[in-house]
Amino acid sequence: MPPRSAERFHIIEQAACFACGPNHPHGLRLVFAADVEGNQVAQWTASPTWEGFAGVIHGGILATLADEAMAKAVVTQGWEAMTGELQIRYLTPVPVGTDLVICGKIVRQRKRLIYAEATIHKSDGTVCLRAKSTFVIVPGASIAP
Repeated sequence: MPPRSAERFHIIEQAACFACGPNHPHGLRLVFAADVEGNQVAQWTASPTWEGFAGVIHGGILATLADEAMAKAVVTQGWEAMTGELQIRYLTPVPVGTDLVICGKIVRQRKRLIYAEATIHKSDGTVCLRAKSTFVIVPGASIAP
């Protein structure tokens, strides 16, 4: 399959995005904002809809939260990039009903790669998950900053 051209593969906000789209009927509907350090932060409450084991939020949902936080950090800096690699370290189970804070930040950028990190923690500060990701700038996209 031939690679897609930059014109056909322009990354923009998607109203139907599972993670952040307001129009996705079953989505997470995350809303991110920059904190004083420029990190992208969202708050989210883990409902039973996202349960894996009884009473515990599914790890794949937590991975999605972290990936989206890092992606938002990348996009808000003007880069058009996609997740190339994602590493997750689960530190503690997240019970249903837990209020979470999701934070994503850019660590560095080198050529066409952007390195980002995310954390998910409970409102009491307990870190539940740490993530690292490498984003690949879309071929043909302009490189920001």
